[in-house]
Amino acid sequence: MRTPFAEYFSLPIAFLFSTYSTPANSNEFSPYFSVDSFSYSETVSISDTLNNWKGDSFDKGKRQWTWNWVEAGIQYNHWSIGFLYRVDYDLRFTEDLSELYWLTENKENLPTGRNFDIVLSANAFKARGYRFAYRNTVANNVSFSVGLSYLSAYYMIEGDIWGDATALAENDYEFNLDLDYQYTKDTLFDREVEKPTGEGYALDASVTFSLTPKDHLQIQVSDLYGVISWKDTPFTIGASTSDRKHFDENGYAVIEPLISGREGIFKTFRQRLEPRWFLGYRHNLNERVGVQLKARQQYGHALYAVGTTFSKQGTWAVDYWIENELVELSWARGSLKTSIGLDNVRKDQAKQFWLSFAYKVGQ
Repeated sequence: MRTPFAEYFSLPIAFLFSTYSTPANSNEFSPYFSVDSFSYSETVSISDTLNNWKGDSFDKGKRQWTWNWVEAGIQYNHWSIGFLYRVDYDLRFTEDLSELYWLTENKENLPTGRNFDIVLSANAFKARGYRFAYRNTVANNVSFSVGLSYLSAYYMIEGDIWGDATALAENDYEFNLDLDYQYTKDTLFDREVEKPTGEGYALDASVTFSLTPKDHLQIQVSDLYGVISWKDTPFTIGASTSDRKHFDENGYAVIEPLISGREGIFKTFRQRLEPRWFLGYRHNLNERVGVQLKARQQYGHALYAVGTTFSKQGTWAVDYWIENELVELSWARGSLKTSIGLDNVRKDQAKQFWLSFAYKVGQ
């Protein structure tokens, strides 16, 4: 049985939401480019995740995700059109499952007699497409943008696994699981299938208010409405047990799970995309220094930050994200906007990595 963790949590190198608009008074075509990626793990470091959780960075946790957006195109006046590439993975699971998976992958001693509650929910897709956007300013103190993306998707998995497992000995365990999931590639049981294709749409929007000359509010949402329609989607509904196993050269149980149930094809399947929100508030104390608050809501989880800004040779910002203990550094000047965030400078311990870059000629 292949486990879903490393397969679902591949890690591109780009993040944080960026702007890609053209000034209202521009009458020339100009290119733009932006990347936006945010990878987050509560359990093991990003490097350990990509190595099937092998390592010593484990903490109990309930989620991993990675959000990735790459866009490049042209702008004219209020309008823009660009090529878009997206990779999204959202994993949610019980702390028991995260602990059992880490123990077995690292061949650690199991707590004999303990029962583990197993629940895993996954929602992931990869897509290419186009994004059309419109941006404008109203009454000199409110600016907004609206974007519509067409997505041609070529990878997905959505579904759930639930059940229980028991540690029989320090080197042996058993499980009984139920499962219900749809996919383009059967990561769990290597079922040979013809990959379906999906087409979908996603709506995003942002608005910025200048409440006073010193107070500014920004709201952004992606996938305000988003859905991908898949044709001829393989599915598996059934149960899996650990009745087939052997022991490796070190005496540790290696399970080759047995599966029973029903496999088939959905003629149509609709995959919903969950909205991702950002809220930012900035108060300028004077011409150079300001303070700000930020909040993000993503995949059913909220994060909050406090920070400060400083204007000299561009605008610098330092934000501290409280719950995940991450420091984010940002800089913007003219055509360029960039930021980076880490919760640990050690590669083998970092569980969150954020990076953004946006460039627009003539801004």
